[in-house]
Amino acid sequence: MSVAGNQHQRAGRLGCTGFEVDAPEIFRSVFVQFQIDNRVCGGCAKSVTKAIHSIDPQAKVDIGLNLKRVTVESGADQCAVAAVLQDAGFPPRRAA
Repeated sequence: MSVAGNQHQRAGRLGCTGFEVDAPEIFRSVFVQFQIDNRVCGGCAKSVTKAIHSIDPQAKVDIGLNLKRVTVESGADQCAVAAVLQDAGFPPRRAA
């Protein structure tokens, strides 16, 4: 199974489906914020960024350590981002 297929399979386990977009690649950037409550330090921030870049090397990742919030602008869908964070040991939830 491809990496994308694995990500969609994990996203389904997170209850996150239906975010596919039928649009030209240039319009497929997604902006999403996640809360990561279990831990976020400087080392964790690097691990979170590395995990997100594993599915989208061009993703813009901003991590607010004090708020434990991750802001992502990516061409990958938000379910794939959530799945890769979960797999890396940083269970995300949508930021309020």
